[in-house]
Amino acid sequence: MINSSDINQPYSKQNKNPPEDYQNNHNRQHKRHNNGSIEYSSQLSTFNHNNTRQPPSSFESQHRIETQPFSKNIVAKHYNAIPVVTKRSREVSVIFGLKRFNNWIKSVLIASYTKIGYKVLDLGCGKGGDLTKWSKHQISEYVGLDIAANSYPVNNVIAQKDFKAHIVSAQFSIHYAFDSEIRVRQLLSNVANHLYSGGHFIGTTLNAYWLAKKKESTKSCKFGNSVYSIEFNENNGSSPFGLEYTYNLIGAIQGCPEYLVHLPTFKKIAKEYGLNLILNMPFHEYYKQNINNQKYNTLFHVMNVVDAKNTRISDDEWEAIGMYMVFVFQKD
Repeated sequence: MINSSDINQPYSKQNKNPPEDYQNNHNRQHKRHNNGSIEYSSQLSTFNHNNTRQPPSSFESQHRIETQPFSKNIVAKHYNAIPVVTKRSREVSVIFGLKRFNNWIKSVLIASYTKIGYKVLDLGCGKGGDLTKWSKHQISEYVGLDIAANSYPVNNVIAQKDFKAHIVSAQFSIHYAFDSEIRVRQLLSNVANHLYSGGHFIGTTLNAYWLAKKKESTKSCKFGNSVYSIEFNENNGSSPFGLEYTYNLIGAIQGCPEYLVHLPTFKKIAKEYGLNLILNMPFHEYYKQNINNQKYNTLFHVMNVVDAKNTRISDDEWEAIGMYMVFVFQKD
């Protein structure tokens, strides 16, 4: 099992309490017209999971996904089993504050790298929950991919192999690729092949250093609080790949296997594909860095992260938020 000392990433002790501010596999594409309307159409493209160490240099048109034991079956089955959530049920969720905060983090990340007219490739788009965030920046084209059948109608074929984006986004999803080096390389190959030079690969994921440090401090393979729990596989080895844990987040994720994203390894392999890490930061620190920006502070309140009743995020939610980090790569 890799320890926190093996993960070469600065660690910042997270505050126990929230900041004072808290007191107060579908594929979709849209194009924006001159009148501001958005046109949606089917976009048939998805990950290519060839079982080869070195991924192909580009997508192959009409190449069908080869199912492998982990990702497509287990993860897709997990997300397909999640029922459709209504607005009312979201509002009464125990982790409603956490969800609002995470959406604000994603909104800031998207705003920081998006310009008018950009093209976007959204990996693991789910039900398109981030589409509004993108549309606010007047992007010209959006392609969203997901393997879960209940996201939208799915086609597991690859088309439009020459599609290029200014931004590739992967929100809360790359940890599923870290079950093997093959998948990590395929992910990064897909990103690099569909990203313009100078473009950005942005995303959010669980912070492996935080998880490893928490495991060491609790001296247990299982830890958590009232809103989340993590249980590491006791048979994990020393490889940076396949470091499995089971993650539960009340009302959102139940018993889904995930894998530590070993950042030094991710950074090293990404560089082989011309992707250079320019930012990695825990959510707590990213909040502190951006909350005093007038635009993002206003957005913080507009998105009701702090609502009219001054509802605050619970301490348990704030701890769970500390598990996450943002990352940004830029292509040569």
